[in-house]
Amino acid sequence: MLSGFKPRLKRLLTREEQNVVTGDARPKPELAQHRAKAEPKAPRRAEEIRVFEQGRIRLIYEITHRPGRPMVVVFPGVDTQAARCGTSYYGLQWQLDATVVHIHDNFGAHGNYLLQTAGEPEVRWAVAALLRQLMAETGTKPKDLWLTGTSKGATTALCIALLLKSGNCIAGEPQILLGDFLFPENRDWRQLEDLRSIVYAMTGRVDIEDKPALNNLVPSILRNRLHEYRGKALVIFGKQTGYYGQHIIEIDRALRQLKQKDPKARRQVRVTLREEPFRKHIDVVPVYLDVMYRHFGTLDGTVQSATAPKAAS
Repeated sequence: MLSGFKPRLKRLLTREEQNVVTGDARPKPELAQHRAKAEPKAPRRAEEIRVFEQGRIRLIYEITHRPGRPMVVVFPGVDTQAARCGTSYYGLQWQLDATVVHIHDNFGAHGNYLLQTAGEPEVRWAVAALLRQLMAETGTKPKDLWLTGTSKGATTALCIALLLKSGNCIAGEPQILLGDFLFPENRDWRQLEDLRSIVYAMTGRVDIEDKPALNNLVPSILRNRLHEYRGKALVIFGKQTGYYGQHIIEIDRALRQLKQKDPKARRQVRVTLREEPFRKHIDVVPVYLDVMYRHFGTLDGTVQSATAPKAAS
């Protein structure tokens, strides 16, 4: 009866060497003050707060311009206040040596990943249209566009990059199987108002029957768009957070399937999955912030802009 268990377990845990690399990122003590200001209690407003309209969708976004520098889009995590939480990083508007954009995920009380509203996909196409407009307005080339975030924001960043087929991505511990995340088996999801709110915003109801469809949402974007992606993506996950087996394995699997189906297309897709030594999901925050500071540089000159995060060739 258990004869097939070990082979299945082996397949589950097997990682493509060219997909997963091992990092040794540890929070830099000299950047502690910068990290503390990435989400200040009383954040300084961006230069501009705007509204973008497409069809029935209205997107509120903030932008601080730095001409000639890359455009960095930071997507928010699960907000405990209206468009404000510890993984939304609004302080980066005045830290990074880049044009910084924050798109509010204020659909419902806690957002909808900017991917789906009441079962309809208009919101994600509106986000893609907004970014194309901003690139045209600022003269930003695809190689200078960076879509970033952690947790929920990482999921959005990865999906929008794939929809655009270009631009770069820095994603810290994204959720891929949204149904498993929003309807957890180890907790009573009926008592988790933030997760229930997200489900309601995404599906128009709160019903566990929608779990399979939510689980398929991001993998379907991977299956349909990964082969056309021509940017660079770095996906960071912790060795002991459980996120590889719960979520990141779906990206690994999509890369392996693409290699089997179209080896030439796989060689053109530059996506790296990087395992770091942190233990808890929240510990991705300092790792992500240090990557951001080192790559884009800080306005106060503490960190000079470095080369792009390493991605698979």
